[in-house]
Amino acid sequence: MISILIIDDEAEWSSSFKRILIKHKIAERDNIFTALNRKEALSVLLNHPEINLIFIDWYLGAEIGEHVLQEILSVYPEKYIVMLTGSESVTNAVNSIKLGARDYIIKSTPIDELIGNIKRITEILDSNNNKYRMEDEYKEFKEYITNDPKMYAIFNYIKTIIKSGEHILITGESGVGKGILAKIIASLLKPDGVYIPINIAGYDDQMFADALFGHVKGGFTGAINDLQGIIGKGENGVIFLDEIGDLSMSSQVKLLYLVQDRKYSPIGSNKFITTNAKFIFATNQDLLSKMKDKTFRQDLFFRLTTHAIHIPPLRERPNDIVLLAKYFASQAAINIGKEPPVLTDAFIEKIKTIPFPGNIRQLRSLMIDLVARYSCKIDDVHIPDNDFFYNISSSENSHTYLFDDENIPTIDEANNILIKKAMEKTGNNQVKAALMLGISQPTLSRKWKEINES
Repeated sequence: MISILIIDDEAEWSSSFKRILIKHKIAERDNIFTALNRKEALSVLLNHPEINLIFIDWYLGAEIGEHVLQEILSVYPEKYIVMLTGSESVTNAVNSIKLGARDYIIKSTPIDELIGNIKRITEILDSNNNKYRMEDEYKEFKEYITNDPKMYAIFNYIKTIIKSGEHILITGESGVGKGILAKIIASLLKPDGVYIPINIAGYDDQMFADALFGHVKGGFTGAINDLQGIIGKGENGVIFLDEIGDLSMSSQVKLLYLVQDRKYSPIGSNKFITTNAKFIFATNQDLLSKMKDKTFRQDLFFRLTTHAIHIPPLRERPNDIVLLAKYFASQAAINIGKEPPVLTDAFIEKIKTIPFPGNIRQLRSLMIDLVARYSCKIDDVHIPDNDFFYNISSSENSHTYLFDDENIPTIDEANNILIKKAMEKTGNNQVKAALMLGISQPTLSRKWKEINES
């Protein structure tokens, strides 16, 4: 059962909004409450703990919605809060997501779009038994925008291992946000320490050793001065080494001794230095497969995987796709100087079915381009329809929708492959699978029946 609180200093608008919610059967009349300010809102929440969805206007007379948001979350961290805003203050609403709001709605949004957005929110609350939340205990992770329970489980795991003293490995496809999460972890490991991120993809053995360990004068040809390496600069801080799956076997040996003994020696020196820096590692490669192929050392693999965190791809977090699409669209509109566009229901439904092989990075680029191209409204027909958006090829997912010259299936075989894959991706939901394939649900149903009877 959905129970709603509307916090807005315009009583007439609140009443109108309440009538709309009742008319469209979002909630029953007796389960919708209103408040004009912070004091009234806290009183209503005290007397009605069953309220699980709260709408807060950004401007509440002399009060600011952001402050009301923070105060409510400090007492009721499990509440799902949506900010209400005019288009002129959408920047503030977007920033409020980082403070714990779960979404925002522009007041001038057409009613059909408004109701569509609210229905998606209530579906999230219903389907997860009201357990979707960004509780106060997750405030350290606010920079990683998500409402997916798999990510909350990762946050919980991080909080349990942060004091173990062991190194941390983050894996996941390119673009899932490994760098963002590494930065958050670093702030927890060493709140006052320096943070040094470095991408070591493409480093040969000499470059790797010189960058990390530094060198002494005369250590090699061209070493005319002493040079402090990254590890020396990272004392009392955190060093993030990204793309470790690309290291040569020789560099892997050096890394093994570093993580094993916490000691290193600058090139050309016979002196060993002990470091107290913390290390976070990341890769988008399948280290287990590389280890089996003997391109990644087994001893290093087990050293690095004491605390391993795997970030699921965006296609496994459809609600995050919607959340991030709205966030990036609003940010792009602000940067370009345009009114934030309305994302239609058709757009939302279609974008949730896109596999996004480039993950968050690709979604961000898509939304920036769509906002630049279109004004007022972005619809499903505006989404590019090409292999760039639909081809998945990664170390973790060998499926591909492209065929090589020697293995071209017949049209019927290709259709069957695509239908099976769409049904698999949508959990046998024929409506969503048909939308993904661009055909009608009756057509899909007929073809699916033929496949199963053949």
